Amino acid sequence: MTTSTAKNEVIGLCIAIEAIGDILNHALMEICGKEEHLKDVTVLFHSRIHQQLFLIRLLDFAKETGDFGLTGV
Repeated sequence: MTTSTAKNEVIGLCIAIEAIGDILNHALMEICGKEEHLKDVTVLFHSRIHQQLFLIRLLDFAKETGDFGLTGV
């Protein structure tokens, strides 16, 4: 089955969003400004160690190369 470029991009974005959601530990942070009328939110970590742990995991994810056979992208 052949998919369009737009569909491939949507698939890739969905996979990335799911992966980033998996590296977040909401118990270690507070999200301020989630009200509907606000466009921006602020993420505050409970400690510097929690912030550094998130950044390490995020950088690992950003440098990870995907397999075409896994994602199709």
